[in-house]
Amino acid sequence: MTRLARAVVLSLLLACVLAPQSHAAVAFKPCTEDELLQCGEVTVPIDRSGAVPGTIALRVVKVPAAKPSGRAVFAFAGGPGQGATPFASSFSAELERTARTHDVIVFDQRGTGSSSPIDCTDVDRVRDVRNADPQIRACAQKLGATAPFYTTQDTVADIESVRAELGYEQIGLFGVSYGTKVEMAYAAAFPQRVSRMVLDSVVQLEGPDPLLRDSFRAVPRVLRELCRSGFCRGITSDPVADLAAAVGRMANGPLKGSAYDVNGKKSRTEIDSSLLFSMLLIGDFETGLRTVMPAAIRSAANGDPAPLLRIVKLIEPPPNPQAPELTEFSTGLWLATVCAELPFPWDPNAPESERRAQAAAYAGTLDPNQFTPFATFTPLGWDMIEMCENWPVARRPATGDLTKVTAPTLLVNGRTDLRTPLENAQRMAERLPTATVLPVKDVGHSVVGTDVSGCSQAAADEFLAGRALPPCRNTGADRLRNRPLAPTDVNELKASTNTSGKRGRTVKAVDLTVHDVIDELELLYSDRGGLRGGSFNLDDTSIVLRGLVYVPGVKVSGRVDAFTYQGVLRVSGSKASRGSLRIGRKGLITGTLDGKPVRSRIKLPRPPEGLGDGGDDQPGGPRVPTWSDARVPTWLGPLGR
Repeated sequence: MTRLARAVVLSLLLACVLAPQSHAAVAFKPCTEDELLQCGEVTVPIDRSGAVPGTIALRVVKVPAAKPSGRAVFAFAGGPGQGATPFASSFSAELERTARTHDVIVFDQRGTGSSSPIDCTDVDRVRDVRNADPQIRACAQKLGATAPFYTTQDTVADIESVRAELGYEQIGLFGVSYGTKVEMAYAAAFPQRVSRMVLDSVVQLEGPDPLLRDSFRAVPRVLRELCRSGFCRGITSDPVADLAAAVGRMANGPLKGSAYDVNGKKSRTEIDSSLLFSMLLIGDFETGLRTVMPAAIRSAANGDPAPLLRIVKLIEPPPNPQAPELTEFSTGLWLATVCAELPFPWDPNAPESERRAQAAAYAGTLDPNQFTPFATFTPLGWDMIEMCENWPVARRPATGDLTKVTAPTLLVNGRTDLRTPLENAQRMAERLPTATVLPVKDVGHSVVGTDVSGCSQAAADEFLAGRALPPCRNTGADRLRNRPLAPTDVNELKASTNTSGKRGRTVKAVDLTVHDVIDELELLYSDRGGLRGGSFNLDDTSIVLRGLVYVPGVKVSGRVDAFTYQGVLRVSGSKASRGSLRIGRKGLITGTLDGKPVRSRIKLPRPPEGLGDGGDDQPGGPRVPTWSDARVPTWLGPLGR
């Protein structure tokens, strides 16, 4: 499994129940893909009122307990739209202790996975969602009269049907992101059926806010969280002021400059405040991206947009985007749920052609302090607005009286999560009679799946067992080293040890260039273009640099070992001392520059974690954020796309 798959799997788990199991009506049989799993179906009506005919066969997967006790775990994926059953084979492996005595139950919610997934993949193939109006309307037309029946309330009724068919008197619940909304809605509708709940990355029951005001308000706190404990030393003393300065530079138009692709090809690239905000949100999933943002924002505030533009190049859509596998994610289900449930800033009965104007007028009435330093119109360019203004279906909001929920509830939230900020979990806890909030440091979205300290996992286990919560002493186990400011001139550099003048500055520039490549591989693994020119890639067990420019005027080519960083590099460029350098053991640099011998030493970092260890889609390191993460407005949970 890739690291992403493991993270998603772990984040979908955990819960227990105490009630005995009665006879189950579902005829389970071994799954064809894994005979250790049991597969079955529960058939439910599309419209429980009977007005719209038809049924849906929900695919249900059970991982039987090793020592059956009549207890069960129901786990819910994020999304909406993500298929859940593909992760069932990993549930028991990741929850070995729980799976000994608890059946693990997972089902694909209606319209997802193998439960009659809604096929609107034409929307995914459009490079820019602003040009997807015809495909979105066609998706709604394809659903026809069934379109209103893919909301959270329909899923809640399906959960109850699955529970009844399987014969469990009570069930424990675990959900991540959108799954937390499903949990709360079910517990409000059927409080007597729930024993305990763990909510990971909490979405408000009626939300989220399509204008993302909670996320905007949380930005200053999250930036300060990122820079705590001296993490931003040498970069900035005030990341919030840096963000304001960077956004201020975008007031009269996007910041523009050059970026380089994996082949070192130069292209004009730009970033505006809306895309900058999107980057901050993508960081919810990516520790590496959260790590690099303070320095990149500081550089932009200082007038150097190159670090931000390099990130833009990393996440930009491919020329011919491929739709995700329908069993993994259904954009059609996402549209049918989100566009029907949320309180968008327009009259739901208004013609589609008038909705954008109504949204702009509403934004004009808002307090700008809710969005500072961004403008009130920034969220109007967010895909949630762009996509749902073309969805011709009346609202069916999620509702429920949370005061009726009697099950003890643990709300786990990352302190650096902007997508579902900690403040939302705290507000929801005030509405749940028996709620406890567990904030977890240095973690973004999907806490249980990404908290490498193990704190949140241990807390969830103890809570579900009815024991006291252990103290969370996470002090930054998943925090990576900070990213330095990128120099804009070789003359800014202090000469390397034992070598002075231009040659010493050149050695320092080579040092910084190698470290930049290592940082890129560790933080945002990708074969990609350099900051100011050239490219690099991982070739078997070596890192290959091709005309790489990190410091202006200093070009570095060659090959270094991916584990020891020993190798030979050629140096050229208009502001460099030219020659060849060898990196030896313990960072010893020897060679010749401008015809004179060089002997110096640099401090080599530890090798990137997992680099070269293989995997389904990358040799190791954190998953690279993709254009899908930027364009799909997930409130939502890990999409795994």
